[in-house]
Amino acid sequence: MNRTQFLSTTLLSLFSLGASLHAVDVSPISIQVDQTSDDKRGRYDETQKKSLHVMLTNGSAQDLSVKLKYYFFAKDIKGKDVLVLKDGEQATTVKAHATETVKTPEVTAKSNEKHLEGASMASRGHAAKTGKEVPAGGQRIVGYGVQIVQGGKVITDYFSEPSLKANVGGGQ
Repeated sequence: MNRTQFLSTTLLSLFSLGASLHAVDVSPISIQVDQTSDDKRGRYDETQKKSLHVMLTNGSAQDLSVKLKYYFFAKDIKGKDVLVLKDGEQATTVKAHATETVKTPEVTAKSNEKHLEGASMASRGHAAKTGKEVPAGGQRIVGYGVQIVQGGKVITDYFSEPSLKANVGGGQ
């Protein structure tokens, strides 16, 4: 292959690459998600309280109206399946070249471990008492996700664990 053929082939390849890169949509909105927690743990039980602070940054020169969809995912203590514990959406407008913070409502999940209730050990003059068995139950929050929708299309998203996205239709 001579130099002219090489340059022609290289330029053709770069042109094809440029055309395919041009087809990629770039979102004018970028997101940063912070989770706030107020978890309480007892001897056998736990209460999780979580909410999200979503910072939306508009990189375009015009105000944008978008819909923020949020999801909290949980696992049942007895099972292994992940489910959507709570979801919701909030409409917001992000000013041009500005950042808007959206706070989601707090979600709560409660769980308890398997344990004996009312059991006591033997002591002088007293026999041991067997207690009532309390089975494990409840749910634990295992992650969250956020999608930004504009014109019925998801333009950007963030999930604390990428595999959680499949629980909401793969992002659509």
